[in-house]
Amino acid sequence: MESQSDDYSAAIAFLESLPPKNEWTLEPVRDLCKLLDVDPKAVPCILITGTNGKGSVAAFVESAIRAAGYKTGRYISPHLVDYTERVSVDGKDISKADFARIILNAKDAIEKYNQTHPETLSQFEANTAVALKFFLGSKVDFAVIEIGMGGRLDSTNVTEPVLSIITRISLEHTAALGDTVEKIAFEKAGIIRAGRPVITGCDGAALEVIEKAAKEKGCEVINVGANESANTSDFSFTQKNVSLSGTQAEVSSKLGTTQLSSRLLGSYQCFNMAVAYAALRKLDGQGTLKISKEAIAAGFQNAVWPGRLEIVSTEPLVVLDGAHNIDGARALAASVRALFAGKKICLVCGMMDDKDVESTVGILAPLASSVYAIPVAYHRTATAVRISEAARNSGVTVLEFGSAAEALGAARKHASSEENGMVLVAGSLYLVGEIKALLAGTCGLGLSWSQNKQ
Repeated sequence: MESQSDDYSAAIAFLESLPPKNEWTLEPVRDLCKLLDVDPKAVPCILITGTNGKGSVAAFVESAIRAAGYKTGRYISPHLVDYTERVSVDGKDISKADFARIILNAKDAIEKYNQTHPETLSQFEANTAVALKFFLGSKVDFAVIEIGMGGRLDSTNVTEPVLSIITRISLEHTAALGDTVEKIAFEKAGIIRAGRPVITGCDGAALEVIEKAAKEKGCEVINVGANESANTSDFSFTQKNVSLSGTQAEVSSKLGTTQLSSRLLGSYQCFNMAVAYAALRKLDGQGTLKISKEAIAAGFQNAVWPGRLEIVSTEPLVVLDGAHNIDGARALAASVRALFAGKKICLVCGMMDDKDVESTVGILAPLASSVYAIPVAYHRTATAVRISEAARNSGVTVLEFGSAAEALGAARKHASSEENGMVLVAGSLYLVGEIKALLAGTCGLGLSWSQNKQ
C-alpha cells in the first residue's frame, strides 16, 4: 500500500511540475495519444462545453446512460479534492494505483516531448490522455466528456463526439477565448462535428454564432429554453418545485411533456436537467443508445454533483457552491433566496484573480450579513484585500483572513451563535475543494465530514 501511495504522490508531483500552456493547439495532445497508443476517436462519446452548467449536465447525462445499462466513462475538471475525481467509470473514480500507473508510464515520453518540442505538454493534456487511455482499457460503452476551457483548441476536442452540448455562454476566460460573447461562442462551437447534432441552451448572439457554425457543417441545432421561449425552443422547461428536498421541472417538446426530478438543489438545475434530457432523447432517437424515459428519470434522481449547493453540515448549516463568475453568482443568489429565506448568512469568499471579482462579489455579498474574505490556496488567487474591497461596496460587515481554515472556523462560530445563522462558501471551485479537504480532516474545526455529509 505504501508503494502505491508513493507512486501516486510521484505522479501528482510530476503533473504539477508540467509547464503552463503559452499557446493552445491540438497537436501536442494528439502526439501524446500516439505515444500512449491511444486512438481518441475510438472512444464513443459526447462533448459538453459552456460557461456554466456543463458539470451538472455531464452528471445527469452519465447517470442516465448508466441507468440504461451501459458502462460509462466521465471526464471532468477541475477536481475538488483529488485528481482521481476527474476520471470515473460507472460512477467510480479511477483508483490512485491506476492513475499513477498511467501517468508514470507516460512520464518519460512527456519529458522527452517537452525537451524536443516548442509546444510543451501541459497538466490538462496529460490528464486528458489518462482519461482516454483508461476509458479504452476499461472498454466503456460511452463516455461523457467535459471541456476544460473553450472548445475548439481544448485537449478533449481530439475525440469524435456523436453529439455536442453547449449549455450557456457568457464572458469568461476572455484573455484566452476573446472579449465578446460572439468570440467565445465561436471557440465553443469548435466542438461541433459535421453532420452531428448540437444541443444548446444559448440565445441571442451566442446562438446565432452556433447556428452559423452548425449550418456550415450540416448539423441539426436543438435549442433548449425556458417556458416563455417555447415558441422558439425545441425543448422548453418550467420550474415546478425548488426546495431543500430537491428540484422538479417539467420539460415539453414535440415528443411530449415529462416531469423530471433531482436531488441536486437550486433553480438552475431545471435548465441543466432540460439540456441533459434533450441530449438523451436525441441519443435515443438517432439510435446511438437505447435510453428509456424510465432510465432518464432514475438517472436524474440518482445524479450526484458535489460542490454545487451542497449541504455538508447542519449544525450550523454549511453550504458549498462553486459559483465563480457573474452568471453563476446570479444563479446562486436566486437559489439561496428561494431555499434559505430568512437565514443570516456568513459568506466565506475567495476567488481567482483572473475572474471578474468585483461584479461577482457584488452579487454574492448582499446575500450575507457578514463576509469572510480569504485568498484561495492556488497560485492564481485574488487577495483577501481585493475580495474585501469588493464586498464592502455592498455595505456588509467584512473580515479578512489568511486562510480558509481560519475563515471557516470563525464563520461557523458566528453562525452557531446566531438564530437562523448559516455559512455559505462560494467564489471558486478551488475554494470549495479546499473546504471539503478541510472538513474531511476536521483540521481543528470541530466538524467531521463523514458525519455531516448529506
